[in-house]
Amino acid sequence: MLICSLSDHAWGKDGTDSNHRLPDKCQYCLRLFLTKKSLEEHIQNNRLQDRVCQKLSALELEEKNWEPNRHGISIERKEAIDKIRDEISKGKVPRHYDNNTMAMLKQRVESNVSLYVNGSDTSEGTAKSELWKWYLIFKQLRPDDEVPMNPCRFHLTVFKLSGANISSSHVKTATSRSRRQI
Repeated sequence: MLICSLSDHAWGKDGTDSNHRLPDKCQYCLRLFLTKKSLEEHIQNNRLQDRVCQKLSALELEEKNWEPNRHGISIERKEAIDKIRDEISKGKVPRHYDNNTMAMLKQRVESNVSLYVNGSDTSEGTAKSELWKWYLIFKQLRPDDEVPMNPCRFHLTVFKLSGANISSSHVKTATSRSRRQI
């Protein structure tokens, strides 16, 4: 499968020891924070000043939450991703974006089906379902980034760009896995 379990990787099996989970948002202003410590400091600073944080407009909140959303997954974002996965598993492609974006995503899915199947016993329907999940979740997690043409090439490029110290055997394994999966 192309997508690992979001609960296992990003959220942690029991909600602890997660890789990308953001702490809960401030219950007053709804801001997200990168660490639990920064959330606690935010709340404590307001208590020391004997006040409650001010309510933010939707635009202000989006602006304040942009950075944490780039680095982690909030409970709301996880729920949105779970909903996407559930809808696609039921055979529906959710329309979360404008017509141009949905047409571009459909083109990316269609252009990668044969690469995903690639001689395996994976059906075309399963391939489309998994590719839709990948692309819609990518857009959910990285709304400002350009959508890659091919999900597996994207991952290999990220390894290169991040300067990760990976041996040629890791690249061969990732490449051969990519050929089997996409």
